[in-house]
Amino acid sequence: MPLARLQQHRLNQLEAQLQTLNTKISRLRQAYAIEAGVAVKFQLEQEIQQAEQDREDLEQQMDRLERELTQPPEVGQPSPQAYFDYYQTTQPPDGSAFYALGCFYLKLQQYDRAVSAFTTALKLLPKEAEIYYYQALALIGGKRPKSLNLKTIKVIEQAAIMAIQLDDRPAHYYYLLAILRFDYYCLNRLMVPSPNPGELLQRAAQKAYHPEAVELLLQSVILRDQRLLKAIKREKRQTGNEI
Repeated sequence: MPLARLQQHRLNQLEAQLQTLNTKISRLRQAYAIEAGVAVKFQLEQEIQQAEQDREDLEQQMDRLERELTQPPEVGQPSPQAYFDYYQTTQPPDGSAFYALGCFYLKLQQYDRAVSAFTTALKLLPKEAEIYYYQALALIGGKRPKSLNLKTIKVIEQAAIMAIQLDDRPAHYYYLLAILRFDYYCLNRLMVPSPNPGELLQRAAQKAYHPEAVELLLQSVILRDQRLLKAIKREKRQTGNEI
């Protein structure tokens, strides 16, 4: 879930801050122990007290996040957007936060917002294959690839290709590119770029299968060719490459 991903990311950041703060407190205590001057000793004591208060605040935030991650969602729980807005007030969000927000919008079929979030995420994390893939899904906009224009298809193709180039293991990256090549190029009787849909499906058969990702793919793209749909679903029944 995008909310859980964002919460876990925030928890990881708080843990890093806590480690830094513990190091600072240890250093201040060592300085306090060897300091002879009364004025400096008093100043060090004040800094230690402030640092310990900051540590307590951090630990409370971490306890709250850990409870939210382990407890089931409750009625009235803040949405990922609300959590993201809060996150922005605590510190500048990074690529992982924008990626999580994009996934949230994609599942809500708010494609323009998803594209915007993924685009920002890629500016901060330009080597993350998964973000390119989901950006490609969002750019399709819940439509049938055949109905899109060539310029849009080229942008989507490039995002899908980047995902494969950065990480060639997930099968659904190949499925997406196969759908684009078949539904747009083949059905519009255009020259099909290489590799063609059949070759992409053959490669996908040897790759790691992620059931939830494939399910989201089939929900996000209008696919009416039963042969291609069956080819993708046939992979769904194979469990040897599932991870």
